[in-house]
Amino acid sequence: MLKAATIDIGSNSVKYLYIEYDAQGIYARDERVEITRLSEGLDQNGVLSSTAMQRTQRRVTQMVRDLKSKHVHRIFLVGTMALRTATNASEFLTQLRAARLPALSILDGEEEARLGQVAVMGALQKQLDNRRYCIFDTGGGSTEFIVGKQQNVDERMSVALGVVSFTEKYLRGEQPNRSAVLACEREIEEQLSALHFQKSDVLVGVGGTVTTLAATRLGLDPYNPAKIHGTTLTRSDIQNLREQFLALPLRDRKAIPGLHPDRADVIIAGVLIVQGIMKKLGSTELLVSDAGLRLGVLIDRLGLVGRAFRYVDE
Repeated sequence: MLKAATIDIGSNSVKYLYIEYDAQGIYARDERVEITRLSEGLDQNGVLSSTAMQRTQRRVTQMVRDLKSKHVHRIFLVGTMALRTATNASEFLTQLRAARLPALSILDGEEEARLGQVAVMGALQKQLDNRRYCIFDTGGGSTEFIVGKQQNVDERMSVALGVVSFTEKYLRGEQPNRSAVLACEREIEEQLSALHFQKSDVLVGVGGTVTTLAATRLGLDPYNPAKIHGTTLTRSDIQNLREQFLALPLRDRKAIPGLHPDRADVIIAGVLIVQGIMKKLGSTELLVSDAGLRLGVLIDRLGLVGRAFRYVDE
């Protein structure tokens, strides 16, 4: 078995996926998520703070060490919205080089969306079959959309909808009031007005926002990717989660089973964005994929298109 991993440095979190692979398939062995808030304050001044860069670099360094201890030597580092928009992103890249970490590729919005599509097509082949899909990935600073059928991609778009940026703008504090929530919803609707996709047969959500909603709906503690992957959330599920989150102050949201305490402050923005997307696209349900950008990078970089994918225990 060969080993490889992707470390995804996002606006809100740093994640890795470690796989083993052979001619028969791809086997997800381990994944980890650390909330580092690299984009903290980015919307206010356009730069990454030294504190956010340092704590993110420390987490990445530790992840690389952990992976190498498992004898994983093919490690791909990718960065997304925060690093493609910050005017001082080069400072962070310099820190990574000084720490002797693998080279970092900063993905543009279209490439991020494309790699998400590669992952979903590889991990949900049976569920998607010959159906037209719309895949979205909501992160800390943006949401990527991709529409297509099988391997054919018709449309790609990146929209400035992020859970960290919208939380900082509208939803700070223990419990946002009704006017703040309404203001947030108005901007979500405005941002989504740019979408003019043809109706799809299935809406697929990937990334930490959607998987957190699914874990909360299922009450999973600890998180189990095999149970999340392929599950379905209905409009009713999303509405119930919205009501649950809005009814509780931050200190009580942190205790909800399935909701990681470090995501409790941004989950209201997350559920509002997902609800807005489902409404805009006329979708009554959402197929959840735990496999996203990290898997897409590995399939793409290693030439693993067409190989079966599954989760296995360490």
